[in-house]
Amino acid sequence: MLTGPDHARHRLALDPLSTSYWQIDAADWTWNAAFGRMVPAEIVAGFTDRLVDGPRRSDVGPWARMEKAGWSVERQPDGTGEAHSPGPHQLRAELVQVYEEDPTRMSWRIEALPEYGVPLAWRMWISGAVPGPLLDGLTEQLVSTTPVIRGMYDLESNGARQEPSGLSPEQVVEAHFARVDAIGRRSRTHRRTRPTTSLPTPAAPAAPTSISLR
Repeated sequence: MLTGPDHARHRLALDPLSTSYWQIDAADWTWNAAFGRMVPAEIVAGFTDRLVDGPRRSDVGPWARMEKAGWSVERQPDGTGEAHSPGPHQLRAELVQVYEEDPTRMSWRIEALPEYGVPLAWRMWISGAVPGPLLDGLTEQLVSTTPVIRGMYDLESNGARQEPSGLSPEQVVEAHFARVDAIGRRSRTHRRTRPTTSLPTPAAPAAPTSISLR
């Protein structure tokens, strides 16, 4: 169980044997997100970072962000829609209605489409009343064309173009820990600056009749 700076609580589960490799749920079950094993870590981080950071002034919404990045977007009057990225390695984002009897219940399905008959590269599902900043953080990374660091000749690169990096292994490790430290500092800052609330004084507990140690 994770508790954010705003006291919001979430469940995080890692199941390597499931199609939902990473799963994040709101503790009140109002929304959930599931990421397949091969979903790029940068995209997952774009979603989870916003659990700490919250909204930003640059947030424009997922559809507008995809359109700005040159994706083709088709939206329907009922709120559903579909978007395709440009380029040969195409990504597709689809917002669909989950239940016919509940038109407000929507679900995002985002996937890397196969090319030349190869299997689907990866897929993620996001359903329910997901906070807008989380979707903005995810789509910001989804449409990004910035190169990412991976092992050379990675067998699970899914045909992505690979070029040598000018960074040394030590620099890659240092950058990773710098990112983790930065998130920790932001989280601590949020906790220090959030408004404090006075809680009622709990009643004194009754004396236990027995204590079991294990």
